[in-house]
Amino acid sequence: MARPKTPTAWKLVKGTAQPCRINKNEPKPKRGIPSPPAHLGDRAKTAWGYVAAMLDRMGVITEADGLVLEGLCETYAELVAARAALKARGGATTYESVTKDGGTMYRPYPEVTQIADADRRFAMWLTKVGMTPADRSKISSLDRADAKDPWATL
Repeated sequence: MARPKTPTAWKLVKGTAQPCRINKNEPKPKRGIPSPPAHLGDRAKTAWGYVAAMLDRMGVITEADGLVLEGLCETYAELVAARAALKARGGATTYESVTKDGGTMYRPYPEVTQIADADRRFAMWLTKVGMTPADRSKISSLDRADAKDPWATL
């Protein structure tokens, strides 16, 4: 699988943009917080407000980022719910079951798999919006990207 293309905005803020490789027709959404969809659950709506405000303070959110933010917030809600369900079981991650021949087998609770899957997806969404320390080191805010760089034309 080929490496995905880097958006022009990321190239500009990282300082790696080359004029010959910039798509002049690329859409440029306005900076702003998109409205949360009505179908979000309560926990996801709470996360939406918190994450959207943080991304706005960082200067990296646009009105076109609604679906990405939805994925992040829904995944966070699933992760928290799975952790709460496992905690309600007493915190144990496995249970004993008896096999056909009378032996004992230790199996993970379904919540363990749900947590692992949601945690993997949550980490992916965090990366997409630049919310990990490694990702933040690669970008700067949209406000700074609009500033004129006197050395850019050299």
